[in-house]
Amino acid sequence: KYYLMAIEKEDNYAMINLGNLYNIVEKDYENAKKYYLMAIEKEDNYAMINLGNLYNIVEKDYENAKKYYLMAIEKGNKDAIINLGNIYYNIENDCDNAKKYYLMAIEKENESAMNNLGNIYYVEKDYENAKKYWLMAVEKENDLAMINLGNIYNIVEKDYENAKKYYLMAIEKGNDYAMINLGNLYYEVEKDYKNAKKYWLMAIEKGNDCAMDYLGNLYYNIEKDYENAKKYYLMAIEKGNNDAINGLGSIYLIAKDYENAKKYWLMVIEKGNDLAMINLGNLYYDIEKDYENAKKYWLMAIEKGNDFAMYNLGNLYYDIEKDYENAKKYWLMAIEKGNDFAMYNLGNLYYDTEKDYENAKKYWLMAIEKGNDFAMYNLGNLYYDIEKDYENAKKYYLMAIEKGNELAINNLGLLCGGNYLKMYVCLKEITNRNELIDNKIKELKKNKKVIEYENKLAYFGELNNIKECMICFKNDKLHLLMECMRHDICKDCFLEVKKCPYCRY
Repeated sequence: KYYLMAIEKEDNYAMINLGNLYNIVEKDYENAKKYYLMAIEKEDNYAMINLGNLYNIVEKDYENAKKYYLMAIEKGNKDAIINLGNIYYNIENDCDNAKKYYLMAIEKENESAMNNLGNIYYVEKDYENAKKYWLMAVEKENDLAMINLGNIYNIVEKDYENAKKYYLMAIEKGNDYAMINLGNLYYEVEKDYKNAKKYWLMAIEKGNDCAMDYLGNLYYNIEKDYENAKKYYLMAIEKGNNDAINGLGSIYLIAKDYENAKKYWLMVIEKGNDLAMINLGNLYYDIEKDYENAKKYWLMAIEKGNDFAMYNLGNLYYDIEKDYENAKKYWLMAIEKGNDFAMYNLGNLYYDTEKDYENAKKYWLMAIEKGNDFAMYNLGNLYYDIEKDYENAKKYYLMAIEKGNELAINNLGLLCGGNYLKMYVCLKEITNRNELIDNKIKELKKNKKVIEYENKLAYFGELNNIKECMICFKNDKLHLLMECMRHDICKDCFLEVKKCPYCRY
């Protein structure tokens, strides 16, 4: 009533307010447009941006949205600049025009434009410019830019200390996604599950369903605490999180309640969840031996681009149906997605079935680049058994041992011909030691020849004992006296001989 009275007096603020009432409260968009247009006739830039927003957000009429944003920009409205940039970036994928308007908004000190321009450069893999604009937004206390900067340090540069720094800045602003990301960093990179829990619990207090699902996963996968896993999955499900429904299905699988597992996986399969498709396929494959249904659900996941479904289907064709062409087909599909297990298995197919050792090498090397220790072990075996190339065999066994592969440490012993000293020296030269290596070194240190070697190494090392070796006749290496105490040989030859080659003592 009072707005209408004011409108009769040509009050453009009343026109805008009445337009807002129809737009926001009553959802009567035609009347909202009517009063915005009345104010626009008075050249009111707020009416222009509001009408642009109505076309943009409500009616998805981006041409009219652009029209009114441009009118508002001509009248000096700063918010219209970034809104127009967002249409070009998010809707039309026109990065050049998006950059143009974001830069205009940045000149007006708009922090959202700084963040969004950083996003464009990130997608373009221009990480220096991405950082530049995100840092500008961070100076304006923009928490989204803090998260983005944390992400670039975390994902691209692997600079985890700087990643933590910017996530913590965003957390101070109460941003729950920064809490999730910092939790993820502790979980995936540092394996610090206590801190992962801490930050996910902070996000859960903000009602974040992803954090509930992730905490459920931690209890399920790491701590095997299925009651707590179920608790957090159910919390996430109440928030509508489909991934948590998939997790709940896995809880029922552990409990051997296969009907409930199927029930929950089918619920999210209807929503397109590819992880549930894989899990249901796995249940049919591993538990029920129903290979047709396993294929059915893996094929559904493959349509979603899931490489583990491709890998699993390849395994079915290889192990069950002995259909090697289809096995290759699906493993190659998974390999295109970077799946190292498929690379490893395809290498095995070429090695075991087709005796094609060059292709076996090719795919194992691809898997090795992804850090697959089984491929390292198998490639070592190929060099040892087939090519009799013992240097390369040793190289790949040692790579696998660094990854904790116990089979490789056994084969290294065979390669050394039972020479405990040679094996000891090989293991000591590894810089990135793990528990497997340390335990083997402790075991080998009890060997008489190893004890003798270490004692002589310590003594003659202090003397800087460089002479001519009586076996290889080189004088550029540290020399050790044989047990006869008359002949000295270099430490490399010392590893190879059991007795003095001259006096046989």
